[in-house]
Amino acid sequence: MFLPEASDYITTTSASSLSLVQPVEKSEFVLGLCTSAKSNNLPICVGIHEPSTTSKRVKNTCVWIDQHGNITQRYQKIHLFDVDIAGGPVLKESNGVEPGKEVVKPFETGVGKLGMLICFDVSACSCNYWYFDLRICTQDYLTVSSFHKCAEHTK
Repeated sequence: MFLPEASDYITTTSASSLSLVQPVEKSEFVLGLCTSAKSNNLPICVGIHEPSTTSKRVKNTCVWIDQHGNITQRYQKIHLFDVDIAGGPVLKESNGVEPGKEVVKPFETGVGKLGMLICFDVSACSCNYWYFDLRICTQDYLTVSSFHKCAEHTK
């Protein structure tokens, strides 16, 4: 099962995100998914938030929960969505989210090799090189966990 980016919660401020974020070992949401994965023999790929150990921001993470209920892969979003349009919208994901540092190599699953990206990563050259350059790409599938915020819901 594939679930989107930020499936655990959506918030409008960095402060509220910090008040909600839980480590996976304590997150009722993640623990419930692990239990469901195990009881249904169903792997789950899900976007969640995790606390940072190095800053007062959160990590935007995609985790792979195997059919035994174990988190076996973790990818932290590298390319954050920061936009500042003169006379227009300003959105700085980097204000509340700590960027990751490396692309996760494709890994084996029951359906083939899987690569993971999160939302804006798909437009970044360093991620595109790893996953889309046919000379080096090794994955059978690429998941891009994404959340889309519609303008009409931001008023």
